[in-house]
Amino acid sequence: MAMTSDEKKARRKEYYQKNRDKILARVAKYRKEHKDELREKSLVRSRIYYSEHRDECNARSRKWQKDHGDETALRRSTYMKQWKENNADHVKEYMEKYRADNEESLRDWRKKYNCLNFDEISRRAKMYRENNPDKMTARNVNYRKNNYESEIDRIRKYHHEHPEKLRCHANKRRATKLGASGRGISDTDEAVLKDEYAHMCVYCGRKDVSLTVDHIVPLSRGGDHDIENATVCCKSCNSKKKNNSLLRFMYRKHVEETQNDR
Repeated sequence: MAMTSDEKKARRKEYYQKNRDKILARVAKYRKEHKDELREKSLVRSRIYYSEHRDECNARSRKWQKDHGDETALRRSTYMKQWKENNADHVKEYMEKYRADNEESLRDWRKKYNCLNFDEISRRAKMYRENNPDKMTARNVNYRKNNYESEIDRIRKYHHEHPEKLRCHANKRRATKLGASGRGISDTDEAVLKDEYAHMCVYCGRKDVSLTVDHIVPLSRGGDHDIENATVCCKSCNSKKKNNSLLRFMYRKHVEETQNDR
């Protein structure tokens, strides 16, 4: 008498339960011996299924990624990190070739990225400099040593194009050496002073001369290096004033002008 389908299933289940370890060992051995063949068959089946159910597969994949976004990102990053470590030479060779073939497009991308993320890049760079002062110092020293001539040319060019910043740096250095207090005077403060006095020397009234910042109370006499203690005058008046008080300088100037009028 032929067995029914239910009886066949029950018999197979019973046989599997009695010989489970033997069956699993036989399956594992077969998979090990035919690993490449099985992988190829699996890939073929996957491609065929995907081509027949493309929209369904994409929708299911998007839904899973949406429901498991953090897990997906972590798995992807972990896999990529491990893959790059195992294929470091290949990655290095590929990136060098890619940069060489796409130099112009990468340069444009960097410019665009830097413009859009300037604040974040500045914040990260500042944090790195604060956390790694020794590394930054060593790197700067090494760079200047290996690029001495170009650094000198760059500094000279910068000073030529920005004389006002060079003056501000010199004034700040002098104030620091004299131990003067105050908030300092930037090139912006100097521009504000020149606009405030209509680009005119406050002592002689000339407008056809270059102006310099003068401390009303000289730094050597305890004056502050601050915009509240500063004015603008020509180089001639600044040299004549030296470290004299404003009252003494104006008195001598008045005497000199009176004698010239006689």
